[in-house]
Amino acid sequence: MTVLDIQFEVDAIAESAFRAVADPSGWVTVADRIRALCEGPAVVALRTFGTGGRDERIVGLAGVEESFLESYAAHYHTTNPYNSLIHTAPVGRLVPDRELVAREIVAKGAFFNEWMKPQGIDGGGILLNVARNSRSVLALSLDMADSGIAAMNNGLTDVLKQIMLPLERATTLAQRVMTESVTGATGAVIATMSVGAIAVDKNGRVVNANDAAERLFRRGFLFLDRARRLRGITPHAEATIQHLLGAALAPRARLSTARLKDFGTDGEILLTAVPMARNVDTVRQWALIPVEDAPVAIVYLATEAQSRIEIMKRLEELFDMSPNEARLAHGVYQGVRMDVLAAKLDLSEAEAMACFAAAMRKIGVEREVDLVRRVGHLSYMTG
Repeated sequence: MTVLDIQFEVDAIAESAFRAVADPSGWVTVADRIRALCEGPAVVALRTFGTGGRDERIVGLAGVEESFLESYAAHYHTTNPYNSLIHTAPVGRLVPDRELVAREIVAKGAFFNEWMKPQGIDGGGILLNVARNSRSVLALSLDMADSGIAAMNNGLTDVLKQIMLPLERATTLAQRVMTESVTGATGAVIATMSVGAIAVDKNGRVVNANDAAERLFRRGFLFLDRARRLRGITPHAEATIQHLLGAALAPRARLSTARLKDFGTDGEILLTAVPMARNVDTVRQWALIPVEDAPVAIVYLATEAQSRIEIMKRLEELFDMSPNEARLAHGVYQGVRMDVLAAKLDLSEAEAMACFAAAMRKIGVEREVDLVRRVGHLSYMTG
């Protein structure tokens, strides 16, 4: 049995953990380093669980062959008797498997007999919950043969105890970086928009608002309350806004649009709430699910006059339309008759029809209904 250099191993694992904050693939290195300290067959997993052991996400894994990993993901994760109990274990203490569930019970199940034993893991293991909040828990688990558990007095137990604090600090930093990067990126994007745009979290709190949105708020018809939630000054406006946000923030979120009367000269205020993609695992970061979420929806706000100008500008820029072609395309989208549009543009009806046909060719459609749909998509982008 090899006696470990405890401080050297702790420092190496801690260094890998802090590197993983910047490069999440580094969590695999953390798992590999811990696996290398085990005697005999062993599986080391760094995982995130939602409440009740649901929504398991493996961030770092070592000691599992590809075929076993595939079978776990396809089936055996649903039969793992430990998963539903992991959230009951305390944070910051090494918990033997026997404290979670009796081995006699585990030994009767398919997970043990069909997944663990074929890998040579005929014993139990150790669990270390690194961090927890009301929505998730970060778990480091070691599944080993009995011979490996017996050999843990070579220093592995001391290493695991001493890496608790650096792992907790690294995962806290990872969560902060992940949340702030999403919020900051969203704020940077909406800051460039000429129409009003706000980003809201799952509670409807505004976490970012661009200058155009702030200008609309100063008109007094819409405002942010002390909790930074979007509100309407009249009961009708308030009900409209809450209905709009309710659709975008619901578990099965959907795009929602609304119109509000405005007492200015620019027409109604048009609002479009667009849900952002949720649970997209773009980086496999070992971090708690934030209690205070990053933005989950963007609400675009624009007056009728501003929206009309923005849509026509986009038609000109994206499809190389002339100003008249863009005005005709937008007018048809709004349901205005061709003879009325022709009169507004000082064109004959035949000239207007020819100009509209050119707009349809440039936008790449043959039917009027398809043009209306394409212009409609642009309208979502401009409020």
